[in-house]
Amino acid sequence: MAYDRGFTSSAAKAALTNAYSAVELTGAATLDAQSSVLPDSAYLSVLMGEIDTIAGSATSVTWYLALDAAGDRPLTNAVTETITVGATTNTKGGVQTIVDLHWRATATGSVYVIAKTNTGTCNLTPRLFWSRNG
Repeated sequence: MAYDRGFTSSAAKAALTNAYSAVELTGAATLDAQSSVLPDSAYLSVLMGEIDTIAGSATSVTWYLALDAAGDRPLTNAVTETITVGATTNTKGGVQTIVDLHWRATATGSVYVIAKTNTGTCNLTPRLFWSRNG
């Protein structure tokens, strides 16, 4: 049995502050040439965030997946992850969360990352990794 594997990312980086903001996972190849649209049915495995321009002492990201940009229809629980900064810089890093969710598209079909920092600011490029039977 073959498996399709891929990831879905946003069309632009999300500028995070200590208030929740939303970024739609569109599968646009603007930031990631290999990004693809989330299939209608898939196993969602990992939510990964590449972070840059960390400022104002941001040390963690609280985030979750939702079906709407307001974050009122959550797919997952909110999780707070410590930003792991780079080996040679404290202004770039990343976070990741195991999702472990079987997904079936809703009427809208959109999935959003709802995210905020504990303090300060940073830019987030989210990537949701998935697989499906092919």
